[in-house]
Amino acid sequence: MQEEIRVMMEEVNRIASDTTFGGQNLLDGSYQASFQVGADANQTISFSMQTVGATTNTLTADGGFTLSGIASVASAVTGNAFSALAGSVNAGDGFADIFAATTISVSTQDNAQ
Repeated sequence: MQEEIRVMMEEVNRIASDTTFGGQNLLDGSYQASFQVGADANQTISFSMQTVGATTNTLTADGGFTLSGIASVASAVTGNAFSALAGSVNAGDGFADIFAATTISVSTQDNAQ
């Protein structure tokens, strides 16, 4: 069982290091992009991903991802922000899958039309 868990963690790390878009790694915490969604300069949606990976006894999704964009996107979300937080799941023998502080947030941009 422990060997199977170790192999699965290695696979999570391989996926995290090999998942790319346009030559940029998506899951190592360095991915950030801004997409033009309207005709005006400030009508963009910004997107960033946080680190995803595994250590000896832990699988983590640290911080999830964040979106920020134009006012119409933000006003569609109650209170202009929402988040999902998860705790930990124990599988016995000291092994735990932990999904810590995963959040999604939407915020307004200055001068958005």
